[in-house]
Amino acid sequence: MFTTIYIVIPIFLVVFLGYILRHFKYIEETYVKTSNKLIFNLFLPSLLFYEISKTEIKAENYLPILIVMAASIFTVFIVSFLLGRVLKMPPKSVGTFAMNNFRANYAYMGLPISFYAFGKEGLTIGSVLMAIIVPYVNLLSVVALSVGKRENKNRLKLFIQSIFINPIAFSCILGLIFSYFRIELPLFFSRSIDIISKVALPLALIGIGATINFEYLKGNKLYLIMVASMKLFILPSLALIYIYILGLKIDIVSKVLIVMLASPPATVNFVLADMMGGDKDLSSGSIMLSTLISIFSYIFWLTMLKV
Repeated sequence: MFTTIYIVIPIFLVVFLGYILRHFKYIEETYVKTSNKLIFNLFLPSLLFYEISKTEIKAENYLPILIVMAASIFTVFIVSFLLGRVLKMPPKSVGTFAMNNFRANYAYMGLPISFYAFGKEGLTIGSVLMAIIVPYVNLLSVVALSVGKRENKNRLKLFIQSIFINPIAFSCILGLIFSYFRIELPLFFSRSIDIISKVALPLALIGIGATINFEYLKGNKLYLIMVASMKLFILPSLALIYIYILGLKIDIVSKVLIVMLASPPATVNFVLADMMGGDKDLSSGSIMLSTLISIFSYIFWLTMLKV
């Protein structure tokens, strides 16, 4: 257990550093916005492309675990709507509740934990998994926020375009193409991307800390606790159950998947809920509470996985 604490605590100390820097105004709102733009549009895409493109991806190593991933997320998707009906949630809250139960901060939280827990191999595996996770959860997010609502079709069309034509998804697809055809980058270009990509993880962690605001803990407290439980514990547990059902080994690919699925809801969920007419308070509160609790859930899962 102490090993997992030594893995997780330093990561969250960097997150806390971001909060302190913002609290004492060493970094301002303009910096946070600019930094997040750079992370989303340049640093993380560079990291994902670099890690995926130089990896020899064997379908037999990833296909079973991708089935587990898809089944686990879809199960939570269905269960969330059933729970919403049982609890008689307001229509605008149901889709937001469902989305926050499966759409996680894979890039900003999942990748750093995977890297510091499993090393370079963990980062590579996490990057490859993201190539499939990102389009899949984006599609389910559109469905979740659209169920039972009559939104403007043009706005929905623009939203769908924005989630499929985004730098992270594009870099993953491009990386898969380079990997499949074994296209090698010129050495000078490869080294440049390697340098740029190294900025992504620490800057992402500081960015998360800089956006922590306890005033965001709004919304129905029961719903917030349910999201934290579903996202941080139930979703990864479902993945483990499916792994055992399929008779798969708990190897490093399986472990990285569990870590990725155990990540708290993504910050962008708030933007999506706002854009699609969802419950903004539920989304912001879910993100904040789950992020704060994730320090304990990561320790729990890494201990369970015997890291």
